[in-house]
Amino acid sequence: MHKKELTSVHLYYGDLNMPKGFEINSDVLISKLFQENLLDNKFRSSKEFDKVNSYIIEYMYVQHEIPLRFVDTWGNYYKSKTVTQPLRQFSPSFPGETGNLVCLYGIDVSNCFIRLQYTDNKDVKCSKIVELKKNNFVIFPASFVYQISSFQEKNFNFIQTMIYDAF
Repeated sequence: MHKKELTSVHLYYGDLNMPKGFEINSDVLISKLFQENLLDNKFRSSKEFDKVNSYIIEYMYVQHEIPLRFVDTWGNYYKSKTVTQPLRQFSPSFPGETGNLVCLYGIDVSNCFIRLQYTDNKDVKCSKIVELKKNNFVIFPASFVYQISSFQEKNFNFIQTMIYDAF
């Protein structure tokens, strides 16, 4: 008699701990985010974004032995007391173009929660709520449906979304 696990779903999250002197300048990322959203400019990479992206790729490889290939990114800002419509980044019609992992990075966030919805191995619907804090990241399968809840009182929450292929 043999047993083999066919599916396994993982959630990765943590702090983006940069070495002293190499901290992320969130003002630069927020400026790029506004340029992208308000001026309808295509996201252009920056030194600050490259630091975030490199950290995520290296973290996943060193800590979990998962090599990643960067696919796409965009930033969003969320008003106080808002909840997004359900979001999903995976397209079954174009799986090679959509990536298979989503990373949400909290550029400048407070009182922000990510609700992940998925089905387990027994096809039972499950959900998990994860708090997203400033300079934190959450990585999950692109097949998950998720919602972002922004409950801060006065300011916006700024989140960078990154799509990766794990291979």
